Amino acid sequence: GTPSKFLEAAEWTGGYVEGSDDDARFRCPGGVCEAKDGTVYVSDSYNHVIRKRAPGAAWSTFAGKPGEKGSVDGMGEEARFSYPQRIALDKSGNLIVAGGGSHVLH
Repeated sequence: GTPSKFLEAAEWTGGYVEGSDDDARFRCPGGVCEAKDGTVYVSDSYNHVIRKRAPGAAWSTFAGKPGEKGSVDGMGEEARFSYPQRIALDKSGNLIVAGGGSHVLH
């Protein structure tokens, strides 16, 4: 469940597919971070979303809507990102996203 193991296991060559490590597809991931509970988050830059995988679960969309870029703070599909890049978790477990295209922090 570590980000480095994800880097070795996941397919990073284009597309948008949710599912297991073997099936999931990302389009130019920009950053990876891991929560204390082992959940891994990835900024899927060219799909304009944040993806996540909890321990033992499949990859799913955490925030944003695939293919719809913008700059809107929000939860789930309400959020919009423009080429999200680096991501990090603060001390309270809130995800911070640096938008590459919008040059803002979400």
